[in-house]
Amino acid sequence: MHQDCEIMLFDHSLASEDLIEKYHDFDDTIGLELKPYEGLMSRDFRRKSLQTVNPNVDVYTWLIMNKDGISGPILGRAILRVKNSQSPTYKQNGHIARISLQVLQENRRMNIGSILLDEIVKKTGEFPIVKLLMVSSNNEMGWRFCESKKAKLALEQTESVLDVSSVDWGLMTDWRKQKEVLATTENVEFVFFEAVPEEIIEEYASLYTETINQQPLGSLQFRNVITPDTLRNRAKVWIVGGMKWHTLISKENNGKISGLSEFLYNPEQPNIVHQLLTGVKQEYRKRGLGKVLKAELLFFMKDKYPKAKFVSTSNTITNEAMLSINTRMNFRIKSPLRYYEFDVEKLRKALS
Repeated sequence: MHQDCEIMLFDHSLASEDLIEKYHDFDDTIGLELKPYEGLMSRDFRRKSLQTVNPNVDVYTWLIMNKDGISGPILGRAILRVKNSQSPTYKQNGHIARISLQVLQENRRMNIGSILLDEIVKKTGEFPIVKLLMVSSNNEMGWRFCESKKAKLALEQTESVLDVSSVDWGLMTDWRKQKEVLATTENVEFVFFEAVPEEIIEEYASLYTETINQQPLGSLQFRNVITPDTLRNRAKVWIVGGMKWHTLISKENNGKISGLSEFLYNPEQPNIVHQLLTGVKQEYRKRGLGKVLKAELLFFMKDKYPKAKFVSTSNTITNEAMLSINTRMNFRIKSPLRYYEFDVEKLRKALS
């Protein structure tokens, strides 16, 4: 790294207006490089996001820039996210902290990533429970960096995008017909909502946890544990923050929720919809329910958000059933996504 550069801990509440603008400049550059089809959110929206506190996670951000802070842009950024004891999943996942590392393209191969990682490792000394650092990357340079630091490849996924103009709506209509068959022959009900209703939140959280962990997760130690408080916090962060979180569920004639599909839409990025989890409880599979949920939700997206040109999603590369559905829907893989886990103790030894 250049001698005239320094690293600093970033606190948006104390940062100058100039530094905050540089922070957003950095965000713009990285965002356009990694996902140009998504477009950029307004800076006002991102300022509000910086000010939104998740009570379950402690977040620390480091920046590398010129020492005078004036003559150039932010060169790199590191973020550490540590679950605190308030988190409903602290017991299961408190030993895993999430990290992200980004460096401007022209400043790569200058040891900046290593310096940022060292800062993260030093900070984890304040959290004895943290044993692993989990990071994801969708590019070869990021993979090489992780492997050079002896990180373990834990999971491989694909990030896929559907161009709405390429959808075979005739096929989607065929899939949708199974909804009427299930409704008529088995009294299955389909219900849309934003923010999970309190009367079903316990059952929904249990179903969500079950189905999200049914997908192949490789050797990844992190396990999703979705609680009612997790869902309430999502609603607080997403909906209150101006985003649209829509869910479709199927309910069997016994009143049980059998499946779900959800997406997130941010009016700040009108071109794209983010497809989140689609899951069907094990005992209710083999009836085309997954296809019904995906097709029905796609029609809903089209009608509700006509400006959206793309739908993005991610899937584990060994999740053959969902990958097959997505391929037939005409999702196309944009990039592979790899999750790595760093052993904190090994990083500390290398640092000492």
